[in-house]
Amino acid sequence: MKRQGDILIEKISTMPEGNFVKVNSGIVALGEFSGHHHKLQNAILVKPEERNNNEQDSVLGYSIVEKDAMLVHQEHNKIDLEPGVYKFSKQREFDGRASRAVHD
Repeated sequence: MKRQGDILIEKISTMPEGNFVKVNSGIVALGEFSGHHHKLQNAILVKPEERNNNEQDSVLGYSIVEKDAMLVHQEHNKIDLEPGVYKFSKQREFDGRASRAVHD
């Protein structure tokens, strides 16, 4: 498991079932205020076509990395990704009462 700002990167065993849409820009997430972005390079990013539960709401996308790839951001160190299947999610934190999204 790796992190880049508010993005959680998990290597998973297989792609989940479902319909996906290719993200041609490779942008995993846009910054809420800065305009900066987390971008996948050297791999294809797909996003779930439909969202129907809380877990899927935090999922930003998936990628099957066939050769070394990286996640880049203007204010964070790049994250190298070796071949495998990855899930990109919005990080969440729990304060003892409620869960909320982490903000970068």
